[in-house]
Amino acid sequence: YKGLLANNFADWRLEVSGLVEKPLSLTREQLMNMPSRTQITRHDCVEGWSCIAKWTGTPLSLVLDQAVVKPQARYVVFHCLDT
Repeated sequence: YKGLLANNFADWRLEVSGLVEKPLSLTREQLMNMPSRTQITRHDCVEGWSCIAKWTGTPLSLVLDQAVVKPQARYVVFHCLDT
């Protein structure tokens, strides 16, 4: 994270692969140039905490539409930046 932050995340990529017609490697700038939406979401954790947050960003559906998800795809797996 510190290395990416030092370079303003210029080297970071969102990789979309697997059951897609067009695998993607999107930069932060590319994501930020896509249409975005804002929503307010309440998170209720199974550990007993909850919070309400305001989120703004590119809808996942736009990214998946650009990658052209294959009909047999059923799940999305996310890998976090932290370990």
